[in-house]
Amino acid sequence: MKRTITLILFCILAQNVTMNYCFADVLSEAYTYFKNKNYDNALPLLENLVTEGNLDAYNLLGTMYKKGYSVPQNPNKAIELYEFAAKKGHAGAQYNLGLMYESGSGILQDYSQAIKWYKLAAIQNDSGALNNLGHIYHNGLGVKKNMKEACNYYGKAAAMGDALGKCNMAGCYAQGEGVKKDYKKAKVLAKEGYEQGEAACSEVWDIFELAKH
Repeated sequence: MKRTITLILFCILAQNVTMNYCFADVLSEAYTYFKNKNYDNALPLLENLVTEGNLDAYNLLGTMYKKGYSVPQNPNKAIELYEFAAKKGHAGAQYNLGLMYESGSGILQDYSQAIKWYKLAAIQNDSGALNNLGHIYHNGLGVKKNMKEACNYYGKAAAMGDALGKCNMAGCYAQGEGVKKDYKKAKVLAKEGYEQGEAACSEVWDIFELAKH
């Protein structure tokens, strides 16, 4: 804790140009703690960064409240933190806010709000938002089912190199709904996604029996 306070104090005393780098270092340290599940050490760093208006910290702290990592689980607090960053254009927070509304995780499920925030994140090429929008239109969740729209979103995620997007787009090509059926493209995408570590691609491969085509 003493190191955290010293680090933040140094940032405050530093020149503005230096502060950006300093806060980036603190955020990197907080993220490393978070990734390693050392939430007790991540928490004070993130709380300090939030007081400085750091949007990445708002987003990460929102996840800690959503999951109850080193703080009491509090969906409303998570939404408050996500929404602050989301309204200022943070794509990750927009995605996370959309996810909470889509799943109804601790709040009233609201697909229209989910779509709103996913679309804002998708404009910034957030692959998670693109995939989830595809899922929403694929399954008609709060909207009329539209496979053309679903595959459009899946395709954008796949074009970014996203493994899940490739699996989903492989399904579009194999099924031939929303796009013209093309087993060759389906096989290429499913294989690429699987090689990137996405297990869902093996399901697409088996369900559509791509080995036979």
